[in-house]
Amino acid sequence: PLLHVMILRLCLKIGRTQFDNREATAFAFCASHKTLAFGLPLIRTLFEGSPDLAYYCAPIMVLHPAQLFIGSLFAPGLKERNYS
Repeated sequence: PLLHVMILRLCLKIGRTQFDNREATAFAFCASHKTLAFGLPLIRTLFEGSPDLAYYCAPIMVLHPAQLFIGSLFAPGLKERNYS
């Protein structure tokens, strides 16, 4: 989660050099969030047939909700900045 916060902030800074505030916010969230929809099929493809597949999927099953929670903590401040 700490790494996610750092990447989110870095993406916001990079995004602001290229885009307006609203686009920079979208860029930061899209660039920093890794989803179950991408991760699970990739893991399933890489480790197909492995008896330990559930163990490989467990970290992303925990990480994705943590990313959503952290993003929800940033959202009010970003909304205020984008719409003021």
